Amino acid sequence: MKAGEPLTVLSRVRAGEKSTCSPAQQCSKMSLRNEGGINMPNSGASITDQLGPYEWSNEETAAFEAAIEAVNGAVGAYSALIASEEAKPEPDQAVIAEARTAQVRLAHEREGLRPTDRERIAEARASYAQLAREVLGRIA
Repeated sequence: MKAGEPLTVLSRVRAGEKSTCSPAQQCSKMSLRNEGGINMPNSGASITDQLGPYEWSNEETAAFEAAIEAVNGAVGAYSALIASEEAKPEPDQAVIAEARTAQVRLAHEREGLRPTDRERIAEARASYAQLAREVLGRIA
């Protein structure tokens, strides 16, 4: 890559979508949309953007990251459900709409997670991992 050449950033929501920015620009404010074109909450490139100073133990860091990944897993499970439904000869639009709505809700919930809320982090790790399994179980 040459100096000053725009960077290509793949969307974190749908593979193949691209956004460009020059190295001098901040790429943290990407516009994210789910498969249905619904804007997903995005306050920055990382869920940790809005976190204030906080001293984390290694255990707290790992737990917080695992909770975020559990939510991401549930969002991904809904993406798989949408893709599976859209591949059918007669897709059920209600299933697709429900899944897209759930993705938006999960994105909001993910942004609301805070490393200082140990109880919520533990709950998120368990509940979102279970939700992902349940959603994937709906794909026959």
